[in-house]
Amino acid sequence: HFIPQKAIGHRSPIDALASWYTQHPELFDRAVYNQAERDSYAFSLFARPQDRLSHVLVSAPFENHPDFYFPPRKPRRLALRDGAHIDTAEAEITLAEIPVVRLRHGLPKALQNGKARFNEAVAAVQKSLLPPRLEIDLVRRKVRCGGTEFSLPPIRLAWFAWWAIQARNETPLKSWREFEPEIEEFFVLYERTVGPDSAALEGTIKRLKTNMDTKAFFEENNSKLNQSLEKALGAFEARPYQLIQKGARGYSRRGLNLPPDAITLCSS
Repeated sequence: HFIPQKAIGHRSPIDALASWYTQHPELFDRAVYNQAERDSYAFSLFARPQDRLSHVLVSAPFENHPDFYFPPRKPRRLALRDGAHIDTAEAEITLAEIPVVRLRHGLPKALQNGKARFNEAVAAVQKSLLPPRLEIDLVRRKVRCGGTEFSLPPIRLAWFAWWAIQARNETPLKSWREFEPEIEEFFVLYERTVGPDSAALEGTIKRLKTNMDTKAFFEENNSKLNQSLEKALGAFEARPYQLIQKGARGYSRRGLNLPPDAITLCSS
C-alpha cells in the first residue's frame, strides 16, 4: 500500500513505526528498530516473550536512495547519481527476523517492571556473571550477594545463615530429617537476629518443639528463601545463591552450592 508522506509527518516509515511503538507498544507483536546491530542489545535485555526483532532489508540500489522508502502502488522511475534510472517495481523488500538471546527474565523485578535505564540493566546482567560471593551480616540484618546488598526478613536471614554455615563447613546436602537434630543451631542464629525476647522467636520455637512441624517449616523456608533471592537479584544473579535440590521426591536433599571460601558470616 502507498502511504502519503503527509500521513506520517514526512518521516521515513521505520521512524514513524518506531514512534508509534513507543506510544502504543500493546498494538505491536514486533519491536521496531532502525539500527538492528546496535539496538538488538537493548532488545535482548527488555524483550517480552511475544516480541520479535526484525530487520527490513531493501535490495540495492534502492536501499540508500533518498527518494525510496517503500514500493509505491504505482511504480516510479528514480534517478541515480550516474544518470541511470531504476524502476521501483524491481525493488525487493524482505522482513528478516533477527535471532536474539533474551535476558529479560533474569533481571531483578524492579528493573523489569519499572522504567530501567539501559546501563542499569547491563550492570545487573554483568553482576550475574561475576564469581559468587556471599556475605551475611546478622547484626545489620543485611545480605550481600556479589555486588548487591539487600535485606531479608529476620527468620529468612537466620535460615540463610544456617545454610551458609553448612556450606562453609562442607557438610552434605540435608533433608528435613537431618535438620531436626540441628534445630538448636538455627535457634541461636535466629536469636542473634531478633534478640532473646522476641515473640517471633518464641513462636518459632513453640511451633518446632511442640507441634513437631519440622518438615513443613523446612520446605516452607527453603521455598521462600529462593523466592526472596530471585526477587532481590533477578533469576540470573540469584541462581548461584539459591538452594539446590537433589534426589527423588520424598528423599530429596537441599543445600547451597557455594565454595566455602566464598562465604562470610558476621554475627557479632
